[in-house]
Amino acid sequence: MPVAVPANARTGEPGPGEQAFADDAAAPPAPSAVLAWFERAVVAAVILFVSVGLVGLVAAIFGVARPVVVLPIGLLVGGALVALWGLPRVSTSAQGARPVRAWIIVAGALVILGSTAVNVRFHAQHIITNRDQGIYVNGGKWIADHGDLVVEGRGPGLDGAPGLMTNALGQQPTDAVGDDSKLEIQSMHLLHTYMAVGEWVGGNRGLFVTPALIGGLALAALFLLALRLLPGGLALAATTALACNFIWFHGARDALSEPLLLLTTFAGLWFVLVAAEDGRRARLLVGGLVLGSSLAVRLDAGVGVGAVLALAGLCAARRRAVARRAGAGGSAPADGGATGFPMYAFVVGGLLLPALIGFVDVTERSSYYFSFLEDDSVLIAAFVAAGLAAGLALIAAEAVWAHIRHRRSGLRLATARRSLARLLPAAAVAAAAVTVAIFLFAWVVRPQGDPVRADRPPEGEAAMRTIQLREGLKSDPERTYAEGSVLRLAWYMGDAAVALGGAGLAVVAYRVVRGRATDTELGLVAVAVPATVLFVYRPGIYSDQPWMMRRYLPHVIPGLLLFGGLAAASLGRVLSRWRPVGRRPQLATAAVTLAASVALVAGTFDVSWPLREVRTDAGGRAGIERLCAAMGPDAVAVLGNDISLTHLPAVRGFCDIPAARPAQEGPLPLADLVPRVERSGRTLWVVAGSSEGLRYLAPTVTDARMVPLMQTTRLIATMAKPPSEYRDVELHVWVGKVETAA
Repeated sequence: MPVAVPANARTGEPGPGEQAFADDAAAPPAPSAVLAWFERAVVAAVILFVSVGLVGLVAAIFGVARPVVVLPIGLLVGGALVALWGLPRVSTSAQGARPVRAWIIVAGALVILGSTAVNVRFHAQHIITNRDQGIYVNGGKWIADHGDLVVEGRGPGLDGAPGLMTNALGQQPTDAVGDDSKLEIQSMHLLHTYMAVGEWVGGNRGLFVTPALIGGLALAALFLLALRLLPGGLALAATTALACNFIWFHGARDALSEPLLLLTTFAGLWFVLVAAEDGRRARLLVGGLVLGSSLAVRLDAGVGVGAVLALAGLCAARRRAVARRAGAGGSAPADGGATGFPMYAFVVGGLLLPALIGFVDVTERSSYYFSFLEDDSVLIAAFVAAGLAAGLALIAAEAVWAHIRHRRSGLRLATARRSLARLLPAAAVAAAAVTVAIFLFAWVVRPQGDPVRADRPPEGEAAMRTIQLREGLKSDPERTYAEGSVLRLAWYMGDAAVALGGAGLAVVAYRVVRGRATDTELGLVAVAVPATVLFVYRPGIYSDQPWMMRRYLPHVIPGLLLFGGLAAASLGRVLSRWRPVGRRPQLATAAVTLAASVALVAGTFDVSWPLREVRTDAGGRAGIERLCAAMGPDAVAVLGNDISLTHLPAVRGFCDIPAARPAQEGPLPLADLVPRVERSGRTLWVVAGSSEGLRYLAPTVTDARMVPLMQTTRLIATMAKPPSEYRDVELHVWVGKVETAA
């Protein structure tokens, strides 16, 4: 059976990169108008989205992030990039000998829209900074209101006040010596910027539904890539399986950077692959830009970006080789696109700008965070550099090989090629067997070994110990549970889906060694395999559930779903060749597709269905605004240490008032603080978690009252099993006015 080769968007001929690995050439599928429209919509949305985000991030770095600056410039830049890319009438995403049926595209669009709507309905309002979500929310609110990544730590009434600190979780002094008059927001800030855009465009609701909208676009990008990789039914199943996975919708409803990373890496891979098919310089630049935006999302994005850079070099080398064989003189193929080093240079050139933006952002506007992860950053930078070098080496190797082939006799080369061809089948089987053995070791054998441990800070140990004791486990707070990473993936994906993913890895290993893997399959390997190996071996995150699983959200879970689709597609092709008398081979393929689709999707429901309405800190914004109203706009707030680390950024950002916390235990230095606040024309308010804490901080407090923040539900964190239950949570604070020191 022929291996499908995607049609070149400009010529209708097979793409040179894919043709090099095909068993034999297949006729390009007939164009699908519905798919073409879907592709055009997703391409335009992704380019505009990336453009607005990068323009907004640059503006925030320079302190000028305002809607009148970011939105017009971002949309103008995005429109220019859409024009550069071009939106052809014929889709470049269809795979297989037959076109993708229109109903599959419609069904995929309905899954994406339905998932997005549900996630918008149950969006989180994670105000307090007890974990990263609150950091992103409060950072986005600060950018939206102030246009800057530098947070005013002191302000009127607190300037020079002794005995106080203004830093909290997610906001640290920009000065190495600890001057807390200026604070920086933890992490890289592209997601913060999108949260700010959501606040500008959608107001109160827009800030919190932004992650769900990002998730919807990420699902669309994944579906588009899946259609290049899999038959339509399996592409739909893989996308649906991710949309139904609890880890996915838990991440897409709350403010986490992983769905954004999934969007930029999978969309970036699609753009690079399509651009590599025709070699158009403008498309290569745009593809590099979209892929490079990953480097402004998270530091660990460099793992996948480095591997895709190596793949881009391989595509450039292949395209040059095809041009040589076609008699184009080795400089350009017949369609006029770039090949070799020029082609690679345009991809890298497009990637450099967002990479530079991300580098400046994390080193100049999040230096504390960067220094904390400096060792990991060096390794990730080395991975990107290695990918870049590998791409260049592949291009150079092609040129050297072409020279050798020209100088050596054709007979010798043909003899060497036949000798190598005799070894490849056995080597390919061995590669597949080794892949299966490694996967089974990680899934079955490794969990039986000694527990993996890592150092944790005291507060982290306390949190892990609490969960372990609640579940009746042995107290072992340094245990990372990394040895059971694949087991944990199976909790949320189902055993059948994980097994299919492992089989798909083996299939791709076989095809790579045989020289039959398509560029899209190699692209999936580049994005998914390095992250899978890294995070299965060492997650590098607290091990409570579902927190640990955010590591596997951007690349590992979607990667295994797509590899599972590849395994099913391969089995369907094998069975379709077996044609008993009177039987239609299409029935075998349809049966495999149906069975695999059920396995991929159904395995998610054990965890996801009971938690389908999960929502974090519902009503959080209304609660913090009640607190703001209780104090008034001319307040200065000092928060007690029982709540200050987690509540201080929200009070500062949402109330837009100076706020601090005690630098040490004991009552506040009111004799100095009260006159200082009065001279600023403001009123001192004290906030604590209880009335006793309030009067401990300020014995002269008046007008003390309780302010309810939230009456909501939260997941009960687990360690040895997936989460399955909620608990009712009622959060409140006490607030009082201080008008006298004695």
